[in-house]
Amino acid sequence: MSPQKSGNTSTLSELSSQLSSAVDTAGNSIVAIHARRRIPSSGIVWRDGIIVSASHTVRSDDDIPITLPNGDSAVAKIAGRDSATDIIALRIDAGSGDAKSYVASRADSSSLRVGS
Repeated sequence: MSPQKSGNTSTLSELSSQLSSAVDTAGNSIVAIHARRRIPSSGIVWRDGIIVSASHTVRSDDDIPITLPNGDSAVAKIAGRDSATDIIALRIDAGSGDAKSYVASRADSSSLRVGS
C-alpha cells in the first residue's frame, strides 16, 4: 500500500470542513417537535413562524411544544397537513419565540447544480 498523497489529504480535509459547515448551518434551522410519545421529531423553520416536518410524526392536534435551536421553548399549532405528501406546516404562536432568526437560508438558484 502506498501512503496517501498530500493532495488527497488536503482534499479530504477541505471536504470535511465544508460538510461540517453545512451541518452547522442547517442545525441553526432545525427544531424538535414534541407531538408524539417518547421521541420528538424534527422540523425545519421554513419561513418566519412556519415549521415544516413529516406529517406522520406529528400525532397531536392541539398546542404542540417545540424546542428551538437555542433550546428555548415555543408552542405551535397546525397550519396545514397533506397526508398524500406526508408534509405538515406548523405555525408558532406569536410571542412564543423568535423563529425569524432561525429561518433556513436559501441558495441562489442560478448557482445550483445537481447534488446541491
